[in-house]
Amino acid sequence: MASSKQEKFNQHRYAKDRRSRVLRFLANDREPCCIQCGYKDERALVFDHIHNDGHRDRKTGWSLLNQILDEPERFQILCHNCNYLKELENRSRQSV
Repeated sequence: MASSKQEKFNQHRYAKDRRSRVLRFLANDREPCCIQCGYKDERALVFDHIHNDGHRDRKTGWSLLNQILDEPERFQILCHNCNYLKELENRSRQSV
């Protein structure tokens, strides 16, 4: 049982480290931050599809991190708040 917990811990740490490396890659090897407001806490930063074409990526079966490494120009870093506001703005434009 201890080895199972250790494996889960290692997997979680690997995923967190990989996510941090991809954030830094997308930020051109600088400290990652929200491009809208400048927020820097990585726990609240998300990868955003600039052109709202995430549906296209979900169909491919590729992991999001691999897609970012393959086509970084399609993504940006936003904090959760700015990402949510972007989503609300897109919804209001679609309903008009």
